Amino acid sequence: MNVTGAWNSEEWGDLRLIQTQGGRDVSGGAPGYELTGVVSGKRLFLLFHNGRGKVDYCATLDTAADNKLSGGYSDRVTRLRFGHGLCQEKSRPMHMLKK
Repeated sequence: MNVTGAWNSEEWGDLRLIQTQGGRDVSGGAPGYELTGVVSGKRLFLLFHNGRGKVDYCATLDTAADNKLSGGYSDRVTRLRFGHGLCQEKSRPMHMLKK
């Protein structure tokens, strides 16, 4: 799966993703955020962080079609605890269409 390109999401507006050629690492931008992530199989994991590196949201999206990703995003946890993830388990729907 290659996610490089311009995407649109009702939840986030226009997003720009760049996947390293032949690799899994993803970087990019969304309004007000920098994006960092990784592709694993048919799934995309993204972190939304501000310019100072603080993660505010996490997203997990699956391939729904060649030009569509669907999944969810969640807020980061307020306090990190050993054995728990960076973001909350409860998520909100997220859909992305490739432009």
